[in-house]
Amino acid sequence: MKLKYVTITGADDNTGIKDLLNASKHYPFVEWGILFSPNPERKKTDRYPSKEWCIELAKASNTNKLNLSAHLCGGYTKEMLEFGQSHLVRRELGNLLKIFKRAQLNFNASSRKVDLGLFYNFLTENQMEGRNFIIQHNKANKIVLDYLLQKNHVDVHFLYDSSGGRGTIPQTYQGIVPNYLTGYSGGLSPDNLEDCLFKIKGVVADSEIWIDTETGVRTDDKLDMDKVISFLDRAKKFA
Repeated sequence: MKLKYVTITGADDNTGIKDLLNASKHYPFVEWGILFSPNPERKKTDRYPSKEWCIELAKASNTNKLNLSAHLCGGYTKEMLEFGQSHLVRRELGNLLKIFKRAQLNFNASSRKVDLGLFYNFLTENQMEGRNFIIQHNKANKIVLDYLLQKNHVDVHFLYDSSGGRGTIPQTYQGIVPNYLTGYSGGLSPDNLEDCLFKIKGVVADSEIWIDTETGVRTDDKLDMDKVISFLDRAKKFA
């Protein structure tokens, strides 16, 4: 097993961009997952950074080439699922999108109106300038997953994520989605990472995967860089 990325999700205005830069220098496999939502109430909470903070992140990334993924929530994914469009996210984020190598689409298909054909066309036409899309692989998204996997190969990545940011460790781990880069998340923390990785290794063998953590590296709902460094230090033997 080899870790292609170790994604740390939830950096926000409370996070020093210099801290992200320093960590990336020591752990080049780290990817910073940045949460975005058009919901004004969410923008007032931790985990969802301000546009001003993101502009500073973009400046730093243009110089240092950070690994970044945009985690798109709410109305941003609603228009993709219903209409196969990304007008809203383009209008609100604009040039900021250029700094992200991957875009994770956070949605619950069981509670959304979904036009599978339009969504499939959106993914295959790759309307976000060549980025890989990440789709959460869970029961709520079964209708989307079944449709995509029945079609010809779509250049997406799948993330096993039954926790949804709640910090819950899965009871068992599934093998990779054949022919797709597969990620694992749910309750990962510095304290349990090595044990969880050995369990994951037991089902993925020699495959290249990635992992994602959010709640497990936070203290008082703020990203805790001491926990982040501890997490990355434990992950590096698998990277």
